[in-house]
Amino acid sequence: MTYERILFLFGKGKDFATAKKQAESEVSKAFYFGREFENFEDINIFGDSEESAALLATSVLVGRNENYLIMFLDTFGNDFRKDGTWNDETTRYNVGTRFDYDVQIVERIHNNIMGWESGPVPKFGKYIKKMLCGFRGWSKCNVECKDEGAFIRTGNNSWDICRGGAFFRADYSTVDTYGWAAGTDGELQKGDSTGRIYKYDEDLKAWIIADYVSYDYVTLMLNGCTHKREGEIGLNPRDKTYYVCVYYTDSEVGIDGYKWQKAREIDFIKRDNKCDSEDFDRIIAGIDTVTNRYYCSANGWVDFMAWSFDVPKEYRFNPDIDYGSMTDKRDGKTYRTVKIGNQTWMAENLNYAGDGIGHCYDDVSENCETGGRLYKWDVARDVCPEGWHLPSKKEFETLFSAVKRAYDKYDKAQYSLADMFKATSGWKNDYSRWTQGLDVVGFSAVPAGGKHIYSYRMPEYNLAGSFAFFLTSTEYNERYVHVMLLGTDEASVVSNYMEGDPHYDSKESEFSVRCLKDAK
Repeated sequence: MTYERILFLFGKGKDFATAKKQAESEVSKAFYFGREFENFEDINIFGDSEESAALLATSVLVGRNENYLIMFLDTFGNDFRKDGTWNDETTRYNVGTRFDYDVQIVERIHNNIMGWESGPVPKFGKYIKKMLCGFRGWSKCNVECKDEGAFIRTGNNSWDICRGGAFFRADYSTVDTYGWAAGTDGELQKGDSTGRIYKYDEDLKAWIIADYVSYDYVTLMLNGCTHKREGEIGLNPRDKTYYVCVYYTDSEVGIDGYKWQKAREIDFIKRDNKCDSEDFDRIIAGIDTVTNRYYCSANGWVDFMAWSFDVPKEYRFNPDIDYGSMTDKRDGKTYRTVKIGNQTWMAENLNYAGDGIGHCYDDVSENCETGGRLYKWDVARDVCPEGWHLPSKKEFETLFSAVKRAYDKYDKAQYSLADMFKATSGWKNDYSRWTQGLDVVGFSAVPAGGKHIYSYRMPEYNLAGSFAFFLTSTEYNERYVHVMLLGTDEASVVSNYMEGDPHYDSKESEFSVRCLKDAK
């Protein structure tokens, strides 16, 4: 950083030693070292000296990668060479705002350099703090400290902790676990300051906050749920309940991790039954063989009775129905068909991509093979193959009339009209007493969900596993369209389905298509 400045001063008549000393002094001031360093060329980032600490801190702030460092040195040198001051506000801002005052950053850098095993790591924290305070123009800045690990409370849940010779902001987990030695995987320990419970994760090589069940049952010998323990099932002797260690994500708050939750039957299936490539397409029964079955897919065991795109569509058809078939000449795909009353329907959702039309649920192409493709209304009007068409609201009502005649034979307290349309598997739902369908007419509907347009957020795929939506050709008005809605316990042809959610059946939303054969 001094090269261009030394050349400039030398060119102005100063001898080399004087030019070098002045340039080094000016750089020390420009980076707010608080003292002057000499013989920059002899300093390295390893060692216990103040010079090493200052160089390491400078390298951390300006050396993001090789290309950036080259660009920085060029920009800084041209700016610094004539007057020995750093005037480029853009570059100063970029360096000064690279890191916040968070001790985790200092810890990570320290540990990374320790891993190189090239020498001792100097206390560079105080020089990072000095530079950041200087670049940001803060006159009051609590910089240096001597007692590593000492902390001061700055708020209800905030502290400053001494690391690398300076105080940095720290959260409760840092203060609680500072200086702890490594534990064994899943080991639980109480925090030094707040009393929170932490678990040791061998893969992360860190103590992290324990999940709720680990915390609540600390005395029950379950210990912490970690990556290595994923899938492990343990018995809680207090309530005689089994818990399984699972990975979880919460997209709403942007967190993930591992936690204990009450074990379900499928957790025991996954633990006790192999599901490798030679086992694919295997179905096994659960404890309750009437309601529980499990399917071995490429993604492991899945609940056959609940909705999963991993279960092939062939398993969702009713073996007691005499289906027909038709082949779409446009792409060669073959679909099962069924005659209901005087109408002939496709018994599965259309999956015609054409010239890139429609979408697969979650934009996963394999999902189209199971649940069909989702279409906007303007595309769906002409998407059915020759001899077939998108049914109107009236034609869906004709279908309903035929199905209701079959429904009259069933106990209304035990079965809903929706059960007549629904496939015999794929509708398992923990939130409704209505679960699997009877599929008495062979419509074999699956809860493939949709891509909904809401007035208050971005389009999103949702409701797979809970609802099926089928487009009709009938407009409700210039913005909305009639849609056949099929839920766990409801079946109807609707528009403006949800009060206050008018985009639920917007023409811009994307739903499934069931083609109807043209009448002769």
